[in-house]
Amino acid sequence: MPIKTINLTIGIILLFVFILWADYEVIIGEGTSLTQSNPYDPIRTNSGSANMILRSELPAGAGGQILAIYFYMDPSSLNPSGYTKDIDMFMCQTTETQITTSTPLTGGTLVYSSPASYDNIGWITYNLSTPFHWDSDNLIITMNSELTYIPPGFPPDNYFRYTTAPGNLAGWVNRNDWVQPSTLTDGSSHAINSQRPNIKLKFSGAIGIDETRFFENISINAFPSPFNSAVSIVAPDESQIDIYDVDGRLVSELGYQQNARTIIWRPDALMESGIYFVKATTGSKSDMKKVIYLK
Repeated sequence: MPIKTINLTIGIILLFVFILWADYEVIIGEGTSLTQSNPYDPIRTNSGSANMILRSELPAGAGGQILAIYFYMDPSSLNPSGYTKDIDMFMCQTTETQITTSTPLTGGTLVYSSPASYDNIGWITYNLSTPFHWDSDNLIITMNSELTYIPPGFPPDNYFRYTTAPGNLAGWVNRNDWVQPSTLTDGSSHAINSQRPNIKLKFSGAIGIDETRFFENISINAFPSPFNSAVSIVAPDESQIDIYDVDGRLVSELGYQQNARTIIWRPDALMESGIYFVKATTGSKSDMKKVIYLK
């Protein structure tokens, strides 16, 4: 079947489709094991960490500008208010595939420098003051933290969730003085292992075709999204159903649906994970919905 494309035209009126920049999130690790040392130790005077995400761990098509990073604090944590640490976070791309003793804790671009407290659980958000563009190779995230205020009472008992990574992609170091560590061995205790904290990245990137048009249209729905095996498409009778990728290429023709209002699309085995668009056309009217396919 010859490859068909959608004609993408950017303008103000009478748009069928156009390129859209939209935010999306990717979770790396959903384990429930607990650590008090990575990404930082809440009660050590100074602590540091280094964590690597392999490019191969991202879904196909993911990447671009990182706007925020999240670490997951377990609900079992005790979070007395007032404890504060100053956090410096750096990001860089690398061709290395492991965290080592020589991995610098201040290498790369300073993307976050601000106090952090322990007053909430679940995903803790760090909105980057300098967004970082990740477009190739592997990603290293390093952190240095300094305890700046200890309120009266018992220290916090905080646990971050981690997932066993595919290799030595995590490391941490603690110091009991006011000197910030420069590497993972520059401290009173340290470890390099596969216990990488659960990480969520928020990206801003071009995801392809917008669903907004400035003319009368039919209405369709597609669910669930994300999906991993099949997606249900609800469309009016007598609709032509087509599936496009983010580049506007026609990747699947479900054909003319005369009487069926619910159509099932099952991507074939060669289809990559990523963002796709379901388009339904009835006469001169059409509608389009974005779906996310995760193998």
